[in-house]
Amino acid sequence: MVLSRALILEAVDLRTETVDVPEWGGDVVLRELSAAQMAIFKAQSVAAVDPQTRAVKDGATLFRLSAWVVAQGVIDGEGKRLFTDADVDRLGEKSDAVIDRLAARVLQLSGAETTVEEAAKN
Repeated sequence: MVLSRALILEAVDLRTETVDVPEWGGDVVLRELSAAQMAIFKAQSVAAVDPQTRAVKDGATLFRLSAWVVAQGVIDGEGKRLFTDADVDRLGEKSDAVIDRLAARVLQLSGAETTVEEAAKN
């Protein structure tokens, strides 16, 4: 079958996964990042690193990037983002271990076999 424009645009092709977050007392649904979200993530990763030393500029930038990934990747039961970009700073107040774990899983779902920190350094 040859796909039409409409069929391609309507196709639901972003993978999801339900993940237990015991620290929060339940499960969250994660969705892989879209192509547009991955482009933003890659650009932010590059901006987080000093190009000469390849060192992360500061931990706050790196953590904010992890929180941003989580805000993009956590969805509700209807497939809509649970958090907005305005929630990123609030997510930054959550456990580093939880945010890192969820961000890593969103990136894995997205086909990025890396963590936020590795992406920034690479």
